[in-house]
Amino acid sequence: MTARTYNYRGYQIVRQDCYRRGEYGAWRVMRDGREFEEVCSLADARWYIDRHPDAGPRPSERVRKVTRIKTPRVISDAGRHTMHAFSHETNDCVPRAIAHARCISYAEAHEICRVQFGRKDRGGTRGCEYSLGKMPWARKAFERVWDRNEHRWRTVTLDRFVAEHPVGHFIVLVDRHALAVCDGVVYDGWAISGLKRVESAFEVIA
Repeated sequence: MTARTYNYRGYQIVRQDCYRRGEYGAWRVMRDGREFEEVCSLADARWYIDRHPDAGPRPSERVRKVTRIKTPRVISDAGRHTMHAFSHETNDCVPRAIAHARCISYAEAHEICRVQFGRKDRGGTRGCEYSLGKMPWARKAFERVWDRNEHRWRTVTLDRFVAEHPVGHFIVLVDRHALAVCDGVVYDGWAISGLKRVESAFEVIA
């Protein structure tokens, strides 16, 4: 018999693999080796713990000390406004980020996204992380990690990433957005929050 353990609010939720999914007793709520309850699902176990008087704080209630870092920022569209052919473009954060990080023109970055990433005009760039991973001029510099115990992503804020990477040119991916970080300076089309969580980042090596 094997078991998997999850930590939640000071309790341990143990999954008994000898039971079928949804069967009573498949999940057990324990604390310090003492068994409290047997339930049918992980959701039921969390419901039981949430109503226990000595349960610890919820993950979202944990007090975190946030240290704000003043990161230099440059608001720029990578020269798109000077090119009449691209005056219609929107949803072009990836071409702008590539143009800044590789120090090339917006037109060149736009062509890279069209030919190699399959991007359509005004349509955004889908599968950006996968496409960047295949480029010979980029290598992955950061990737978030899933914490199986706390059931959340382990990552860093944009400000923290910039502070830890003061040298180099990077294409940084956050939630549904891309931007460039060049030698400790953020380049983007607007003043993006430094508290955005970084999903992945690629360093430009050529």
